[in-house]
Amino acid sequence: YTLHTLFPYTTLFRSPHQRCWVLLYPDGVVKLSDSAGVILRKVDGLRSTNVIIEQLCEGFPATPGVDDDILVFLEIAYAQHWIEFH
Repeated sequence: YTLHTLFPYTTLFRSPHQRCWVLLYPDGVVKLSDSAGVILRKVDGLRSTNVIIEQLCEGFPATPGVDDDILVFLEIAYAQHWIEFH
């Protein structure tokens, strides 16, 4: 049961000018894909890894392997210090 939060001093927002999700964090700025933004919006400190994956898979039931893709992205986000586990 692992909860996720954005790393301290990290902000996720939708940029209307750039038409993409943007992650602003102490080491820089990252333009994210729509799917990455949707995943990170679920990272609120209240949802576990399993809950995030379940909720996103409900939205894409016909997409095989989406659960693995979400898990891989969360691992990358953790390695990049965009999110942290509690």
